[in-house]
Formats: sequence, C-alpha cells, structure tokens
Amino acid sequence: MIQGTFWRVAGLAQQSPVEAILDREEFTLEELLEEEDLIQECKSLNSRLVTYLRREDVVDQLLTYLFQPPTEQQNLKYPYVACEVFCCDVDAVYGTMLEKPKLLDKLFAFLSAPRPLDALTAGYFSRVVACLLARRPQELGAYLCDRRQEALARMCEHVETPSVAELLKKLYGADPEGGGMGGGMGMCLGGMGGMGMMGGAGGNGGGASDVTSWIADSDVLPALVKATCGSQGDAASRGAADVVVSVARNAPPYLRAALLGDKTITEQLVACAVEGALDDDPASSAAAVAPRCALDVCAAMCLPSEMDRRAADNTLPHSQGSMNFDNLGGGFFGGGGGFLGSGGMGVDDDDEPGGSDGAGGDGSDIEARRVVARLIAARATELAAFLQTNDAPANPPEPLDVDELDGDDPIGARQRFLPVAHGYLLPPLGARRLGVARLFSAIARSGDCESMRVLAKEGVCQKLMALCIRYPFHSALHHEAYAVANLMLGAALDPALALTQAAPASPAQDGDGENDDGAAAAAAAAAECREVADLCLRSVLEEPCALATCLASAPPTVGGGERAPGEALFCLRKIRAGYMGHFIKLSNRLVELTSEGGSALESSFARSRGKRDPPTPEETAEEEAREASKAWARDVLASNTAWTSYLDDDLARYNADADVNSWQCGRPARMGSNSLSGDEDDSMSSMFGSGMAGMHAALGGMGDLASSLDDEDDEDEDEDE
Repeated sequence: MIQGTFWRVAGLAQQSPVEAILDREEFTLEELLEEEDLIQECKSLNSRLVTYLRREDVVDQLLTYLFQPPTEQQNLKYPYVACEVFCCDVDAVYGTMLEKPKLLDKLFAFLSAPRPLDALTAGYFSRVVACLLARRPQELGAYLCDRRQEALARMCEHVETPSVAELLKKLYGADPEGGGMGGGMGMCLGGMGGMGMMGGAGGNGGGASDVTSWIADSDVLPALVKATCGSQGDAASRGAADVVVSVARNAPPYLRAALLGDKTITEQLVACAVEGALDDDPASSAAAVAPRCALDVCAAMCLPSEMDRRAADNTLPHSQGSMNFDNLGGGFFGGGGGFLGSGGMGVDDDDEPGGSDGAGGDGSDIEARRVVARLIAARATELAAFLQTNDAPANPPEPLDVDELDGDDPIGARQRFLPVAHGYLLPPLGARRLGVARLFSAIARSGDCESMRVLAKEGVCQKLMALCIRYPFHSALHHEAYAVANLMLGAALDPALALTQAAPASPAQDGDGENDDGAAAAAAAAAECREVADLCLRSVLEEPCALATCLASAPPTVGGGERAPGEALFCLRKIRAGYMGHFIKLSNRLVELTSEGGSALESSFARSRGKRDPPTPEETAEEEAREASKAWARDVLASNTAWTSYLDDDLARYNADADVNSWQCGRPARMGSNSLSGDEDDSMSSMFGSGMAGMHAALGGMGDLASSLDDEDDEDEDEDE
C-alpha cells in the first residue's frame, strides 16, 4: 500500500517542496507560506505539517499575518494563505486556538479597529470564525458567552461591513445559504439547543442549551434595531436591517420569539418607519434610508418563518409548494383554471392569512405576529399617508433627455427623474412607498381582526389600486396590491382565507361553568371576525374604493399621447399596461368568490372532509353568514353596469385568449379537457404515422437488426439449456 500524500507517489510527481522544507532542521513559517503546495498539503492532512502548524507560536504568527495591513505587494499573499490554512478544516489547529483563550482574544481583537473595517481583512476574519463555528460550535459558544459584552457588541458596531453582518447571521442560525433554521451543519450558536452539535435540527426543537441560551437574552437584537433606525449611518442601517430580517425569517423559534416578543423593538421600528416626509431623494433626505429599512424589518416580523412556510407548502390545498394540476383547466389568468388564476392554482401560498396557522405553525408565534401587526396597525394612518399620488409636477418636462432638465433645482429634478425602457417616470414610485405597500400586505396576511379593521377603515385597498394604475409596470407593487385585495375579499367570502381570532382565556372554574365561559368567548370571537370580514368586504366593493369599477375602468393600454398633469408615466407609444395580468387574475377571483357554486377551495375542503358528522350549529351559522355576504356582493356587482359590461365583453375575451385548450398551435397538455374529435384524431394519427414512417426509413432497418440480435440471444440460451 502506498504511504504518504499524492506528492510522494513514486513515478507520478516529484517530492513536494513543502516536504523538502520540513526535512530541514531549521526553517521559517514565511518559507512555508511562499510555497504554492502548502494549501494542498494542509487539505491532505500531512502529519508533519499539521504537527508544525498546531504549535502555539505558529498559530499566533498566522493570526498576525491574517490581519497584516496590505501595504506591500509581497505581503498581500500572507493574509490570504493564512486564511486558507485556517479554513482547511485542520482540527488540530482549531484545538490549539480554542485551548488558548489569548489566541481567540487576538482573533476577535480585529473588531477593535476603528470604523470602517477593511473589507478584505474583514472577509478573512469572517471566514475563520465561520469555520470555527461550523466545527467547534460549543467551544466557541462558551468563549463568546464569557465575553458577550465585548465581541458581539463590537460586531454590532461594525455591522455596516457585509462580512460582519453575514457572520452575525451565522451566529443566530439565520443564514439562508447555510441552511437556515439552525444553519445546516451546526453552523450557528442559536441552533445548538436540543441536539448539541447539529444546529440545524436543534433549531427546529425550539429550545436553547445552557451555553447558548444567553443569545436570546443578550443586547444584540436591541443594538441591531437601534442601528437599523439610523444611529450609525445609512450603511449600518442596511446591514443591521439585513441581519434582523434574516433572524425574523430563518432563526430558530426561540430566537425569533425573542425578537417578536419585545414590544419596545416593534414600537421603535414603527416610529422610525413613519418619521419624515415622503421623499426618496438622497440629497434632500439623508435619513430616508433608515425608515425604508425599518419598513422591511416590520414586514418580516409580521410574516411566518421560512420553516413554517415550508411546512405549510405540503399541507395547504393548492399551495405553490405542492402544485395541484388536477384543476388546471382553461387560461393563464384563471378563467376556469390556469397558471395565474386561483381556480387552477388556488390562492397563492403567501396570501394565506396567518401563513402556516393551520399547518405546522406554533401557537405562540402566531399570537406574537398578531401582536406585532396590531402595534403597526396603530400607526396605519401615518403609514397610509405615504401612499399619496399627488406628488407629480403639474407641468412635467417634455424632453426625454435627463440632461435637458432645468429649473430651480435641476439636481433634485434629475434624482426624481427615472428613465425607463418605454419612456420615463417623474417621480418614480420609490422604495419607501413600495415598503409601505409590502408592510400593509404583510399585516393583511397576519389574519388579525383588529389589523384588518384598521386597513379597511384607512382605505388601503383603494390607495394601492390607484398606485397600480399610476405605475402600470411595477410588478412588485401589483403583487402586493393583489394580495391585499384578495385577502380582504376572502375574509368574508372564502373559508380558507377567513379571519381567525383566538378566544380570550377564561378564568378556571369547576364543572360546567368553565365550558360555558369558553363557549361564550369563542362565540364572541367568531362574531367579531364576522363583523370585521363584512367591513372588509364593504370597504372593497363599495365607494370610494369600488374594486369592480376600478378593474372594469382600468385602461388596457397606456401611453401614445400627451402626458396629462399629475401622471407619473410619460410614454411615446401605446403599449399594453403591465398591471393587466394581476387585474384579470383579481377579476376572476372576484367572480369565483361571488359565484353561487362556491370557490374551488370550498370544494376541496368539502372533499377532504368526506363522510363526517353533520355540521355543528356554529359551522352552519358561519356558512349561512358567508352565503349572505356572497348574495350581497352579487347584488352590488349586478347593479354595477361598468362591471357587467366588462364581465361580458373584455374579461370573457381575455379568458378566451388565455385558454390553452383553445390554442391551435403547440398543442399543450390538455389536462381535464375532453378528448379530441374524430377529425382531429384522424389528422393527429396521420401526422404521427407519417412521422414514424420517416423515422423508420431514416434508421435504415435498425429495428430489424435489433430483432435479429434478440433471436440470436434466445438461440444461445436454448443451447445452454
């Protein structure tokens, strides 16, 4: 058996230069760092090299080179090679570092440097700590636990550095690339609870070990929220918001609960989100970055975690995670089924109120999200003011060349001027208004009654639809507007989107008194949900929103004429409006929810129940109330002449054009459709018959050759017998 490394195999290659250096009695670390084969020898675990590198003085010198300022061209190589040596998964080197606290002190002393950190050196530091975190999470966790007021606090001070922000995500088990919910390969401290080294599974357990329980109680999250609100500048706001959003989405349950359960954090973020005026110009509003970051964090806190969403993908009917093709019938826009329509795909997974409330969601997490939604909804009036549409100039500039803009503030005009492929926008939608739209959509998805009541009273659906018409090619805005409108409609009309409200806890009593109080509390909660659902339905269908009128009167094309005063889009040629896909989908959804036959989701739930006991009185009352709401909605739509005309003409034409079963080219899969007629059968048979004949001729009788070979094999088998 050949001993040694690849370089020592006789006849294949010469001896490694590293071996030649190790054979000498005296040599220096710099000589090894100069060799190109050093990394390969480390990865192959050369025993002599590992014995040398694990020495305390050598590890100390490697740390010195790791943070060496890149002043000379020759010295640029040493930090890189030192980082690669630490990242070669040499367990003996890790053992030396963790056994000697002064080496770890030297490693984390890099965070004591003044802001901003050198990006290259910070990347080396992040890689080394991440490798230690992946291989020795318990030992590193014990070290950080003893020094949490120093190391983690310094990380928060340097959160504007992307490498440090990514390292904080890994510490919390919130790095999506590392697997999320515990970081996959134990690459987190937050996910060690429950299963020790394997943080990925421990995060799902929801518990924290003795070593890592301090993370949830530390001051890291408040410090990151403070940085998000602009205490350290715009760059720190972006970095801190990125970390907090990742914690809200991907962190283990007990760390996510520490974020959502702190009302002070939510109030601080909401106060930051509503401050200032609607102004996305960097020159005129230096603090505009912090409110936008706060909006993103608030939206992430209202939505379920990725773990709950993935669990819901396999349980919710017709969800995006498990596409149900049985009902995929007609068109792309859902007229009788389709890729964008709720009839074929069901309601989008991210439009389910409460996310995974009915499928794998933690009860405490659901309630925490609703509390967050209520705190944000309390400032809904101030947030809704950002959805204004009256900020366009009365006399827009005619030239399309940005260099020709002039006036009292030509620099500000250029910043608010956005050239696009089809013309220009003045002003553009802006990240802040889009953030407010996303936040309202997240609040609606929380399924909380009080929050939905506030959205209905503030006319959020009407304002979002007006923005969609004003910005006809902003698909992200259109998606959020559709989600809000669909949820407000479904709250009253669709049992799968019905609002849910936890009944208040009743005092413990003996005998039947406790059951009576619980039933009364549940009945009161159900009545409140029905009241809010009716309020949402009326706010969407009645004036001033009048969703049906908005959908029917929305122009299918934009541009081609002079820009009217107050409009944001200037387009020289007439093109199809980008919002038509979402509007047609929403129109079909409205037709489906108000139809007498019930929605597809109702039918699926009825099928899933199968043969069961007769419905309870509460279920019967709920069904009767829903049918009454449907009857009222049908009466409102029937009295709307614009809607009835749109339903019979434009919408029917759109659905017919999108019906894949009626296409004459391509022949897509006809799932759930009738069989071909006799003439079509003949034409298809002749087409395939001629094609097969041509293929047989091209193969030149290879089928006969294969048959003859099979016959010979059979003869051989007979002879063997």
